[in-house]
Amino acid sequence: MDIANTSHLRRTPGTALHRQLFVVLRDHIAQGVYPLGSLIPAEDALCAQFDVSRITVRRAVADLEQLGLVEKLPGRGTFVRAAPRATRHAPHASRLASAYSLRWESRRARPK
Repeated sequence: MDIANTSHLRRTPGTALHRQLFVVLRDHIAQGVYPLGSLIPAEDALCAQFDVSRITVRRAVADLEQLGLVEKLPGRGTFVRAAPRATRHAPHASRLASAYSLRWESRRARPK
């Protein structure tokens, strides 16, 4: 995969730059651009490649680290530790409550 083709982030309102960068880096890890155990580019290299600030890169990498995809080792770099897993979103609590309420009401409305 040519990393140069993915170095443009949208500068329009909608999705924050750090979130866009997080998604690009996560996808690169998933696609094997950054294989398990390898270093991802340094902060300054990512800043230059994506034309973003250091805080944007740090926030994106922190999100990757929080998910356990990378590990930062001071003085050594940031290493890929796991591939992203496919996630299935749980139903929202309000939808569950609504479904339960509808079912409960329908039981109460039935004649015995």
